[in-house]
Amino acid sequence: MRSNPKFSFIIPAFNEEKYIGKCLEAIFASDFNKSRYEIIVVDNGSTDATIARASAFPTVKISSAPEFKVGGVRNYGAKISTGDVLIFLDADCLIDKGWLRRAEKLLESKPASVFGGGCKLRDNPTFLEKYWLLEEAGSATIPKHLIGASIVMARPVFEELGGFDECVSSGEDTLISQKAQCLGFKVVLTADLNVVHLGNATTVRDFIRRQEWHAESYCANPLRSIKDPVFLLIVSFIFFLSAGILTALFIPEAGVILFLFGLSLPIILSIKRIFRSRLGLKRAAYSFIWIYWLDFLYVVGRAKTLGKIFKCLNRKNGKSL
Repeated sequence: MRSNPKFSFIIPAFNEEKYIGKCLEAIFASDFNKSRYEIIVVDNGSTDATIARASAFPTVKISSAPEFKVGGVRNYGAKISTGDVLIFLDADCLIDKGWLRRAEKLLESKPASVFGGGCKLRDNPTFLEKYWLLEEAGSATIPKHLIGASIVMARPVFEELGGFDECVSSGEDTLISQKAQCLGFKVVLTADLNVVHLGNATTVRDFIRRQEWHAESYCANPLRSIKDPVFLLIVSFIFFLSAGILTALFIPEAGVILFLFGLSLPIILSIKRIFRSRLGLKRAAYSFIWIYWLDFLYVVGRAKTLGKIFKCLNRKNGKSL
């Protein structure tokens, strides 16, 4: 990669009028030479004032790609960009002033790697944000795989990876992370590229709806979904709750046991989140009921799409329900 490379910010946006302005302001507030980066906002068919808000920044390039899913939107932005380095940033995320300088140093040291960061809590987070991310404001747990909120890679690396999967509704970031590792690229997750995420769900309804949306990715590749531990946990959750209710009609005691076992399954996700966070066991114990409650809602939200998933499975096998 040449010295003083040009960076391209690629920002997919769908109904992001609330945050897109703040996202762009944060980029322009960077202490990095403005002639060395471009910003491309790719609108995915917004029906609000997203385009108008982005248009308030004269140097921002705005393009529309309403026909694509999120992976296709990211790929489209990469295609029309001119930078040597591609930065994929979500429209509800903020970088800090030194973020670009740190990104450049990472690329200088490992130009053939793929880089990503985590999502930090904003100041004064809501109850849901606090107990979902299990972090203090300004801190973040480093994710296991790349997340679309913060991904950086040289253009040749992106091209060799073939871009993002355009078939899935969500999870394209995890898939490109796995693909990069399979092809021998080093995937580096670092706090240097953390961003502040403003768009976390703040109500129970929004939280459940978001999980329903994420669960749509199970439908794109049912065979891969069957190997996903979270998918299997959701199926087990529905099975044991249903079995418990049916069994209770004939053997009440056994039905109650099955039902309670089903309700206990989200605890697996709660324990996983606690150990991945920096919350500490003592604080986690005091907050466990709320942590479990959110994981219960997480499973319920994803389970609501189970009928659609089974239809996909049957369709793949040439069967009908």
